Amino acid sequence: MNLQSECDGKTYILELHNVLHVPNNRNNLLSLGRWETAGRSYTACDGMLSLFTKEGKPIARGAKVRNNLYKMTFKHVPEMVHSNCAFNATSSSRTWETWHRRFGHIGYSSIKKLLDSQLVDRLQIDTNSLKPDCVACMEAKLSKTPYGPTLGCPTRPGELMHMDLWGKYDIASIHGNQYYLLMVDDAARYITVKFLKTKDQAT
Repeated sequence: MNLQSECDGKTYILELHNVLHVPNNRNNLLSLGRWETAGRSYTACDGMLSLFTKEGKPIARGAKVRNNLYKMTFKHVPEMVHSNCAFNATSSSRTWETWHRRFGHIGYSSIKKLLDSQLVDRLQIDTNSLKPDCVACMEAKLSKTPYGPTLGCPTRPGELMHMDLWGKYDIASIHGNQYYLLMVDDAARYITVKFLKTKDQAT
């Protein structure tokens, strides 16, 4: 049984063995004879009783009350239940996107080759994870060629068309489309939108 006591502003835990403890009883008796037999000591002076460890450190004090008894206050501390168990430590696999950034934004197909050929030690990839489009890669591949001066505005429909192919959407539409082709006639300002399932359908 473990008891908690306070002495000189410090907290101590007293470990007692082979004791008779009545939990519902407000007062319990502590045998000083057994305390001394265990190699510990105590002193009583001027109505105060002090308990000492084997090293002579005071760990509890109490005042004398009637019937030549000394009153000490302890707090019962429940014993901790120790269970033997083992934990398996595993490192979680990273996503395709994480390795894409760690390898300097190389393509997902190149990362798959490294994985299949086992060219990199401890390359663990969650193959079920998504392969989202990288915003940094798309912005880096964008280029713009400067236009020359405009010689004249087209007046006939079909003379000049502006086209923009956009995609790939992360989520496909109801009919499975993930791209769209936007066509604008410069003269008539007529707009046509074609939804595509794959990019090669733009031709």
